[in-house]
Amino acid sequence: MYENDFKNRMAPRHLHKIGREDSEPERTCFQERLAAIIIMDFQSAVRLVRDHFPKHLNHLPGDLLFRIGVAFFQNADMEKARYCLELATGKNGPWQNKAMLLLSRTYETIGNDDRALSILQDLLDREPEDLFRRPAEKRMRMLAKTNRKRRRPSYSHLAVGRGAQLVDCEKLSIGAVLNVKN
Repeated sequence: MYENDFKNRMAPRHLHKIGREDSEPERTCFQERLAAIIIMDFQSAVRLVRDHFPKHLNHLPGDLLFRIGVAFFQNADMEKARYCLELATGKNGPWQNKAMLLLSRTYETIGNDDRALSILQDLLDREPEDLFRRPAEKRMRMLAKTNRKRRRPSYSHLAVGRGAQLVDCEKLSIGAVLNVKN
């Protein structure tokens, strides 16, 4: 009765309740419950995905994975956002460029700037329209700039001990540094 009537206001609650009682919900049951719940309340759909994460996500459509990934990103759940957005970028559709931009931000938030840069480069290799190309290029420049600063550490603040006195490393020759005894 409820399974085919998604416009019925009780159908989402009924299907959600059934799913919570199942020990191992099947993929089709999960997708039907998700479709029914999305109609009424998107946040409940996100909770359903969170409850069954990462089960059955591979079989969801790309646009839905993108929307769920955005919700996880907004809730600062970066690992779940990353997983959903990676799946969304692998499926063809108009959401791919948006998903790639957000996926790069997710990696950046996690602290993996190199992966964020490679995703942005993949996006630019697809030659997207200006709406996505410009933010990707801007983000790449910013990430490349911060990566250069991190990889070029300054050693001028370090000092080498020589007896009781400290000597700045920049003032010592290589031979003097190598001859220092502990």
